[in-house]
Amino acid sequence: MTTQCSRTSSTPCPLRSLLGKLFFIDSVLHYAPRIKAEHPKLYDDVDAFFKQEAAHTFVHEKWNDRIESEFGHPMEQIDSEIEEVLNRLRKRMSPINQLAVTACLEHFTAGLGHLLIGTPTGQGVLSQFKEPQRSMWKWHAVEEIEHKKVAFDTYQKMGGGYIRRAIFMLFVSPLFLGRVVAITMRFVMARKLPFWSSLFHLMKWTLFSPGLLLRFFPHWLLWFKPSYHPSEHDKQDYPAMRRCAAELQDKSEDGVLVFRPELGPKGQGVVIERLDDEPEDNNLKQHIEHANVSAKL
Repeated sequence: MTTQCSRTSSTPCPLRSLLGKLFFIDSVLHYAPRIKAEHPKLYDDVDAFFKQEAAHTFVHEKWNDRIESEFGHPMEQIDSEIEEVLNRLRKRMSPINQLAVTACLEHFTAGLGHLLIGTPTGQGVLSQFKEPQRSMWKWHAVEEIEHKKVAFDTYQKMGGGYIRRAIFMLFVSPLFLGRVVAITMRFVMARKLPFWSSLFHLMKWTLFSPGLLLRFFPHWLLWFKPSYHPSEHDKQDYPAMRRCAAELQDKSEDGVLVFRPELGPKGQGVVIERLDDEPEDNNLKQHIEHANVSAKL
């Protein structure tokens, strides 16, 4: 790989930590009983959201363990620091504000997901990844697009308005982007790579070539339109999502998604395994334990 991210690890830059995903689930989970009683159709989407995010959580946990063991990146320490930040947010923010933060970040992940699998620029980036990373990120992008409306719809149904979400986007965006840069540069230092040249290449990679962040900016701006809804992107998102999902399905073995490395022992790789014993309620711990995922890394 030749991307800046590959200078610091064998995996793409971190978009969301394991603990960040728990924050996402928690913020929606708070309103689950009310949604189930008042908005049963939305509740079906919320239930799917829990399962998908729990699956992502499980994969991130396994992948972070592998990154730390193979490259010495301080993943456990980073997760502990993020956990401390999120605990402070939980104490200081009301549930509706926490949900606004989640809706803002879901706008990021869905937009970046489309950019990754639905544009020539993103296809070029993916082509530089090796398996199983390439298929893992395709799978992740597909599911981020698939549940892109859930946090937003929950926020609106629970009384969230435009001004609050606009303010929180201005608050969340620099923190999110700053966190990604900070973690990436910690990877640089852990690998004892040149700091300033690595920072320069990171800025070049995000802003100019391939310029994912710059290309994401028009999508980010749409959030500030008072009438905005994530469904506005369906015509662009869904064809790319269906095409990518079909590509991933070709990798299935007996109905189970298996992402294997291009080289190495056959037993290595990532297995996304659909289980039958799913939890019947919305207990967060159970959803993580039965995340519909078995990650063999």
